[in-house]
Amino acid sequence: MKLQKVIILGGGTAGWLAANHLAKRLNAELSLDIHIELIESESIPAVGVGEGTVPFMKETLKHFGIDEELIFKNAEGSFKHGIKFSDWLYNPESNNGHYYYHPFQPYPSGHEQLIRAWLSNPNRCKFEHFMSTQATVAELGLSPKAITQREYDGVFDYAYHFDAALFTKLLKDNAVNELGVHVSYKTIDDVEISQDGSIKGLIANGERFDADFFVDCSGFESLLLGRAMNVGFKSLSNTLLADTALAVQSPYQDNSTPINPYTTATAKEHGWIWDIQLQSRKGVGYVYSSNHTSDDDAQRCLALYLDVEPQELNVRKIDMRCGYREQFWVKNVVALGLAQGFVEPLEATGLLVFDLTASMLAHALSSGELSFALESQKFNRDVERMWLNISDFIKLHYCLSKRTDSSFWLDNCSTDTIPDSLQQKLEMWKVRAPHKFDFTDKLGVFDISNYLYVLYGMEFLPTQVVTSEASMQIYKGYQEYQTSVLKEVNSNLRPHKELLEKLKLYGIQRN
Repeated sequence: MKLQKVIILGGGTAGWLAANHLAKRLNAELSLDIHIELIESESIPAVGVGEGTVPFMKETLKHFGIDEELIFKNAEGSFKHGIKFSDWLYNPESNNGHYYYHPFQPYPSGHEQLIRAWLSNPNRCKFEHFMSTQATVAELGLSPKAITQREYDGVFDYAYHFDAALFTKLLKDNAVNELGVHVSYKTIDDVEISQDGSIKGLIANGERFDADFFVDCSGFESLLLGRAMNVGFKSLSNTLLADTALAVQSPYQDNSTPINPYTTATAKEHGWIWDIQLQSRKGVGYVYSSNHTSDDDAQRCLALYLDVEPQELNVRKIDMRCGYREQFWVKNVVALGLAQGFVEPLEATGLLVFDLTASMLAHALSSGELSFALESQKFNRDVERMWLNISDFIKLHYCLSKRTDSSFWLDNCSTDTIPDSLQQKLEMWKVRAPHKFDFTDKLGVFDISNYLYVLYGMEFLPTQVVTSEASMQIYKGYQEYQTSVLKEVNSNLRPHKELLEKLKLYGIQRN
């Protein structure tokens, strides 16, 4: 039987990402003429915190056919070179402002030899500044692309910051106006289950919405997969200890304030603070463990960071349930977005998984047939592996810390909270450097370069390093090369805020 109609429940970022992916793949590319309808409730607010991305989103927007300049003209967009991690390694009073970057720039060819040269040098510079000029450019506040470059092209690979609500509207406009997705504004009251256990239809104020296939993007509630299909939830709370966030929008003090082209993640006594800088405001939030501190103390910590009084903050509290569904695709229902799973927003993993799994679903349905058994088995297996790999990578940032100023950090470094899979990797990497054969899983999301930026940024170095005179020469030669590259790059790039203002005025070249 042919797949004729798909209903997506939920109109947040995940829902509209799913709508674009399905409509682009199934109808625009494969001409399957499937009716795709999204049902959103005007009475249920979106979480709306995901304002940072990774470069995968750039490729997605290009695939959807969205003009890049709309990110900057319609969604408060700014550029992101990567993430700057501050105070994650040492107690703040003793670290002299320790930080490291996780930039997006891929490693050059021959990177293993370069890494050995860096490890063998006793007077080495910061790893990210040796391997990548992008970290230096980010620290200088420069943009990742020149005004003369075409859309989606840059001197460096990059991602975006944006206003979550405005970005969702951008996705919605494209899905409806360019890709033919239908939208209904209803609040679902009931779900009708067929005798075989699949979903037959949704009920909203007496009106039925039938479909062959349903995509659950209803947020943490997971109205279809979790509630109606009774699929359980696997908690990651024993590994990822932060379970609450206080989010606030903070205006700039004046128009001359620079705009950082990176996300800042500043570790605090019981968690960390994100700082995402858009064109006219900052999005700031404190991610913390409610088992280690109170909401009032967390608000005081956030206020101190913003240099305001606690009572001046108009915070939004978000209870984070870190974990994922026991299955993601059951019968004719797939959960995406928060209905599928969630981990704390370190490394912008939320939107990455929403985007990637929506693309996986669109390809899984490419036959246009109502035969899901094998596709659902593969999807469930692949997505669970993805969540577990992401959990390991997030935990890596915590468990390497030498902070002793609170039980939060001590608990994060306890082997009781570190997954066996990560412990085994760290035991190997204590002795020798990671290599490419440690990262054979293509759905691991984060690869060797991501891990090395964190491992060496957190000063977790192998004990066995082969040193030679040649290594010293390689180190010196590559430093000189990077210096010359940096001079050339600096002559072509402008301060981040200056480029944003020009993009809003003149747009971006398309050819």
